[in-house]
Amino acid sequence: ADLHIAVAGNAVLPNGQNMTVNSDGVAFAQLVDREVAGEKHGSRSCSWRLIGLLLLVSLIAWISALALRTQQQRSGYFLQLSDLHLDPFYNASISSSCYCNRPSAANGQATACRQDLPPQPFGRQGCDAPEALVRAAIRAAAEQAPPGGYDFVLLTGDFVRHDVEKVVAGDSRPVVRSIISHALAMVEEHLPNTVVHHVSGLKDFFVLGNNDFERDYGEDADSNSWLLLLADMFFGRGHAFVSSSMRHLSSALAEKSNFEKGGYFARAVSSDFVLVVLNTVIYSRHMQWPDPTQAPADPVGQLSWLRSLLSGLRQRTPFDGRGAKALIVGHIPPGLDNFHFTPLWREEFVKAYEGLVSEFADVIAGQLYAHQHQDMFRLMSPTSEAPPVFVAGAVSPVYQNNPGFRVWRYDGNTLSDFTSFGADLDSFPSELAGSNSNASSKLFKARYTARAAFGVSSMSAGEWREKVGERMQSSADVWHRYAEALWLKDGGEQFEKALASASFRKKCSCAANHLLAADFAACLMGEAD
Repeated sequence: ADLHIAVAGNAVLPNGQNMTVNSDGVAFAQLVDREVAGEKHGSRSCSWRLIGLLLLVSLIAWISALALRTQQQRSGYFLQLSDLHLDPFYNASISSSCYCNRPSAANGQATACRQDLPPQPFGRQGCDAPEALVRAAIRAAAEQAPPGGYDFVLLTGDFVRHDVEKVVAGDSRPVVRSIISHALAMVEEHLPNTVVHHVSGLKDFFVLGNNDFERDYGEDADSNSWLLLLADMFFGRGHAFVSSSMRHLSSALAEKSNFEKGGYFARAVSSDFVLVVLNTVIYSRHMQWPDPTQAPADPVGQLSWLRSLLSGLRQRTPFDGRGAKALIVGHIPPGLDNFHFTPLWREEFVKAYEGLVSEFADVIAGQLYAHQHQDMFRLMSPTSEAPPVFVAGAVSPVYQNNPGFRVWRYDGNTLSDFTSFGADLDSFPSELAGSNSNASSKLFKARYTARAAFGVSSMSAGEWREKVGERMQSSADVWHRYAEALWLKDGGEQFEKALASASFRKKCSCAANHLLAADFAACLMGEAD
């Protein structure tokens, strides 16, 4: 629709776009011009002059504000914590051969366990994380917060230790809920005021991992009873329903309803981002469907919901391209794992998801995942403009990785960089007493920043493909930096062995560039780059 403003002819917006004014606007502008020139219109001339001048002042103020908004980009930071795997049964003196748990009939490993090792109260590689390590990581993230703090915190799944059902006799659900609740409480304790600027609503956002069910990959295809239980915990913590308007309350109710239905929801966290939380456990090859040979085409309607949401974002994108974009967050990423190089999702879901995010790449700011306990990335097909899938490392050191977390920076609706923090697990003190607990958080240091480490200027797929994905095989420096990022290590037997392995290097390169198993296999055979 034409804009009714008191300027004759075409108005030029701050971005250089012409704006045509309709005939009423021109006529009114001419009237104001005559008033300014001294032409009289009876007893009402003073009133018209005053109205016209006020409107002109308002117009100037409006254009100035628009120009300022166009010139200025919001910027800020948010925190990503992944794969805490909090283990309340951790025993500091028991070996990883028994998962650092006291031998019992439940785990059947009594003869394999050593119980006389030097204590490691902050965690042992090969085991999930004790409370002391999780608390140290969260405290470190709070202490390392940038000026102004984090705008929000992303908790990208797997709050709970692995195989909890194997160490709990009977019903494991109360234990799982208790672990999740305790992990959330620690985040709130150390990051009580994370909503600082540009953001309103929930201060931390949660994603369900495969271990956040009553058993590993234990989502029930025929029932949402577990999601109903968790919804009261997540959405009833006093954040989602604190609102000054019915519109916000309605939005919160819709979020809870979507979560109860399928473990997914969306929320506009600012004028720049709509956080889109996906339940990708349902796409896993380990998900048990009634018919194991064929999964539903769109489980819990999540893909159709995502399409509708992205389509709505595209329709509302303003002329300057600075409208809100989707920040897609999930736990299990699409593509191949980085241990056995086998598919993480069923192939039909990879294809459907890739097609969807490629179609709506213009309104997607990023794809942030976890699950692999390694810092890594995955690229869509070469024809896709969708952003890379960035996978963050873990707090739990169960897969020989050092514990870590990730801090993201954004400018406007664009992700511009991230910094990965990590701590050498072997450097932690052997006692919890005294000041050791507080001092432990100081062991987390910035290990690398993405743009500096890999020589990129953005988080775009094209640049990551050209400067990282395609050079992993040809550049020893790029490969060395990528290997360091995987486990947040720069030395040790595991790192040196991986660094020297031509086979592992080739697999990492092919997995970063190809999501589908067939394309990965062709890459290994030299039939694809």
